[in-house]
Amino acid sequence: MNSKTYLDTLKYGIYGSFICFLLVFSNLLFPFITSKQLIFNILMEVLLVVWVVFIVKFPAYRPKKSYLTYGILAYFAAMLLSCFLGVDFNLSFWGNAERSLGFFHLVHFLIFYLIAITALRTKKDWTTLINVFLVTTILLVLNTPGKGPASTLGNTAYMAGIMIFGVFFALWQLLQSKNIGWRLAYAAVLVLNFIGFWRADISGAQAGMFVGLVTFAALYIFLSDNKRNKIIGGSILGAGILLIVLLFTFRSSALIANSPLGEKLDGFSMNNITLNTRLLSWKSAALDFPSHPLFGVGHGAYSTIFDKHFDPHFYDFTSESYFDRAHNNIVEIASTMGIVGLLAYLSILVAAGYYLILSLKQKKMSVMEFSLVSGLIVAYFVQNLALFDSMVTFVSIFSTLGLVYYFYNHDGVAVDVVEMEKTEISPEREMAWLVVFGLVMMLFIYNLNIKGLMMYSGVIDAYSKFSSGDMANVILTHEAAIKNGTPYNRDSRSILFGFIINNYQGLSKLDKTSRNQIIDYAISLAEANSLYNPKDSLINTQLAQLYSIGARFNYDDAEKFSKYTSFALETIEAAITASPGRLPLYANKADILLMRGQNDEAIATMKTAIAMKENFAPSYCQLADIQFFLKNNSGAFDSAYKCEIYGGAGMLQSQDLIKATINHFATDTSKQAIVSQLESEVTKPVITK
Repeated sequence: MNSKTYLDTLKYGIYGSFICFLLVFSNLLFPFITSKQLIFNILMEVLLVVWVVFIVKFPAYRPKKSYLTYGILAYFAAMLLSCFLGVDFNLSFWGNAERSLGFFHLVHFLIFYLIAITALRTKKDWTTLINVFLVTTILLVLNTPGKGPASTLGNTAYMAGIMIFGVFFALWQLLQSKNIGWRLAYAAVLVLNFIGFWRADISGAQAGMFVGLVTFAALYIFLSDNKRNKIIGGSILGAGILLIVLLFTFRSSALIANSPLGEKLDGFSMNNITLNTRLLSWKSAALDFPSHPLFGVGHGAYSTIFDKHFDPHFYDFTSESYFDRAHNNIVEIASTMGIVGLLAYLSILVAAGYYLILSLKQKKMSVMEFSLVSGLIVAYFVQNLALFDSMVTFVSIFSTLGLVYYFYNHDGVAVDVVEMEKTEISPEREMAWLVVFGLVMMLFIYNLNIKGLMMYSGVIDAYSKFSSGDMANVILTHEAAIKNGTPYNRDSRSILFGFIINNYQGLSKLDKTSRNQIIDYAISLAEANSLYNPKDSLINTQLAQLYSIGARFNYDDAEKFSKYTSFALETIEAAITASPGRLPLYANKADILLMRGQNDEAIATMKTAIAMKENFAPSYCQLADIQFFLKNNSGAFDSAYKCEIYGGAGMLQSQDLIKATINHFATDTSKQAIVSQLESEVTKPVITK
């Protein structure tokens, strides 16, 4: 093949990759994520075959030496090193289905970057890429009414992130277009991207957008040669900043506070629940950093840090207490990849800034282009101080870095066609390379992507059978889905045993043999996952819950009951050791102790939890239920009272306890408010443990 055929194949492959943003295959596990990532992987792997043979055959087309590329390569090298040195290689390297951000998936964005800087060799090529990107964002926004503000991305944070790039790229085209028709078209695209961004309503992205636009405007005004433009632009920018300051200053006024704008401004206050939980999360990372300063705990393994230093005050803000990401790129990289990873990451930004400045000085890019790209990178960086990347933002930022590479490395002179067409391999060897490398890649694609898609689809089928009550075929369907040997089975296991944990009452409809088969199968899945990281708090908690379910359904079998409860106690202890501040674990432990007849230990366990956080209602509610079950009525009434005053309405499990507590405090005039609150709970259905 000639060089044009290779270039066109690579070029249109890069353009076509943006279609992945729109893919959602509903029959897959985590369809908003896996649908996009695995198809993107396949496309990049196919293009990799073409790219490797191309740069071997035509060495003049190989990417030029660049600090930017070296920084990106260093970042991926640090990430890979952390996978091997971290606490959970499987999670770090392969990732999970919910995020699909393991090293294996992320390295495909490196492939994207290398192919883009090789194939997109003219400004027209990059303009086309930007246009394709903008068409994609238009489709995302127009698809919003059907799927909510997250569109086909499944997460409003991802939507907000890509809309930042959409806004800047639309501005890029608007400011460069000479034709009035195209300007109007790009203005409409800009408005659409702002609509998508506004509807996503993510505070971190809003901060990024604002800082990025201010950076763009400030650079453009400062670097402008036109004095009049500097004065007018500076005045507008200053007025805009003053307006923002005034809005924040008076945001508590009724006029602003009761408006949609006021709601968005409130997201930047210390009353913001999300902000407070992230501050606690970042505190955990700071506490753990001295333990893993150089290489971190392993890429993607942030939950280990979060669990280890979990602060019970987290429950003051939300009951959702599982963070698998730091929601701050600097904190995330420093804690999971250490100083080495952080320096590599920062080197990318430094190199990008260096080449932007050189490109401006050498007049390879205009002031407007320099200001826009700089503002976009700043916006991306700032938004990631409160968020984390996804497939769509990774593609977007690597596209932007590729654009930076292009501007510095294009020289504006005619290409020496003879030199560019010099080859180092014969046509016969070229074909052999394509065939051999292609066959190897086909096996790779089949085993790591096609099988992954099949497995994710099969797991959903098994999940559906469990939901519909077709218990007889649950195990067979699930085993068939995961037997093909893909490395992504982590989530395919947890989705099934997690559903059993949350819906185990349905097992009571089965005969004992079938019930135990499903329980034992679920336990085997959880045990397999625990091998990845035996100290993982969440997996040990789930395993303890499954053992407890096994014990409940085998109460009449002394040997099995003893085995299950012993294993349950052992694994819940491991979970508590891994995350001592996670209070609900103590309730799980108390339940297990109660099953084993260790009543005093069960009460002591709940009192330990209460001592850690005295205003945590669930701990008092659990203690009240235990005390009432053990006929310690006086203690039960006091615990039930505290359960209610700390906001535990509806958490007490026994209506007999609720009624007895009402009678106990009926004559106490100081507790009538709580009595009324308890009375409202009497008519609710009984919740059985």
